[in-house]
Amino acid sequence: EGLTPVIFDSENAIDKDGAAALGLDVSKVKYVPVFSIEECRNTIYDFLNKVKEKGQEGKFIIAIDSLGNMESQLQIGRMEKSNVSADMGSRAKAMKTLLRTCTQLSGLTKTTILATNHIYEDPAALFPSLVKSMPGGTATVYLPSVTIQLARKPVKEDKNTDGKLAVGQKNYSGVILRALTVKNRFIKQYLQGEMYLSFDKGLNKYYGLLDLAVGLGAVIQTGSTYQLPDETKLGYYSKWKDNTELWDNTIIPVIEEKIKQEWAYSNKSNEEEVIPDEVDEEEE
Repeated sequence: EGLTPVIFDSENAIDKDGAAALGLDVSKVKYVPVFSIEECRNTIYDFLNKVKEKGQEGKFIIAIDSLGNMESQLQIGRMEKSNVSADMGSRAKAMKTLLRTCTQLSGLTKTTILATNHIYEDPAALFPSLVKSMPGGTATVYLPSVTIQLARKPVKEDKNTDGKLAVGQKNYSGVILRALTVKNRFIKQYLQGEMYLSFDKGLNKYYGLLDLAVGLGAVIQTGSTYQLPDETKLGYYSKWKDNTELWDNTIIPVIEEKIKQEWAYSNKSNEEEVIPDEVDEEEE
């Protein structure tokens, strides 16, 4: 969309070939390796203040990969002195200042900030929670506007997925990624969708949209075949699942229009306008 990506990498997980394969123009990507939370916070603070000073609001998108792999400066200082003392909350405090900085300056500069984090299970829980815990203190829960929890399961090569096994690769040709919005300040939360990541061809843009399209009426299911609302026959799903022109020009525009109402917190289009009774000034 013409935005300049700025990637803060604490995992040494970004390389030019991988970024280019995802469609990024690597000549326009600003890459910043970081180690400590405070270093990341200060760099983002300086950068976004310059964006505001130069009137370049809305021209950048920032990624932090990941929150979970950064240490506090205090803990780094202890390591440099060979101090074996355990962290007593300095990391959570540093993380809160980072996320506060991101929350405030992202709004002022119209900059989207994406941050990945790790999750962990509680093996002692009698009834495991659908929403998993994240490291970094309570700020990682309360400050983000949207939190999407990802889970994955390996899938074997079959007729419903594309991608071939490489020589020497056993059993699995890709993974199904389940995305669950455990927090959302803009639309209904606890929405769930699935994506297919092929080890051979990459992320499938259309996998997982069929159920959504049927549920929203963008595609009509008639037994084991499908048709459009205007009764145009599509046939079996396997015959049109890879028809990018059909998805992009016909089905997805309908989906996008309908989810504006379906996913909104309040569907006001179906509600009558409620006008409060007039209040007498003396009574008030």
